[in-house]
Amino acid sequence: MQAFDIVVNKADWGPNLHYGGGNLYRAYDVILENVGGIDIRSLSTEGGIVLLYAFIEYDDAAYQTEREQKQLPFMTTVSGMGSDFGLRMEFSISRNALLMAKTEHGWDA
Repeated sequence: MQAFDIVVNKADWGPNLHYGGGNLYRAYDVILENVGGIDIRSLSTEGGIVLLYAFIEYDDAAYQTEREQKQLPFMTTVSGMGSDFGLRMEFSISRNALLMAKTEHGWDA
């Protein structure tokens, strides 16, 4: 088993890609140097397993900073402080990229 830590800063994400109604997503392409030179797409097709966790940090409605470790995919609705939006993080093996999507009014059940 191998494990790798990748820090993705705000500036590391690709540009906002809009898909209508104020909704958008961004991608972060995982480069081979960050995962020990392993081609994740090939690893997956050869029977390997990829588990991803994200360390999520955000301010909640009570103005406290929340820190949580979540397994991807991760989806939540953020409400309060004048904000109401949905957030989803996932990993696309075929693109070898982390994806983050934001909806304008949260996630529809």
